[in-house]
Amino acid sequence: MSNQPKLHILVVDDEASIRRLLPLLFRRAGYSAQTASDGREALALLTGSETPFDVLITDHEMPEVRGDELVESLRSIGFAGAIFVCSAYLTPDLVTHYRRLGVRECFSKPVLWEDLRERVADIAAHRQS
Repeated sequence: MSNQPKLHILVVDDEASIRRLLPLLFRRAGYSAQTASDGREALALLTGSETPFDVLITDHEMPEVRGDELVESLRSIGFAGAIFVCSAYLTPDLVTHYRRLGVRECFSKPVLWEDLRERVADIAAHRQS
């Protein structure tokens, strides 16, 4: 059994293939992972979960509630987890906007799994120390 802390991860993306793949990969890496198809569903999960989420990975362009709107809502209610944004639509201005909101990392799609896994492993390592 791994001695890494068990992180609880929420993947928010309107693309079904990403919602299937990323949680599977995170579970294989020893983490707990759930999904939401848009920001509204994510807010419901984040505010209603008995187990707090440690990491949020969200897309930017989604129906209902965009990624930046989701992050703003989460910050207003005190969400303290790490936030990553993965989007094909990142511009320098949008990255700056996300940084101001306290987003830890912005990735352009397609995202390399290894890059994402390393960032999550960094969070797990800091929780352990």
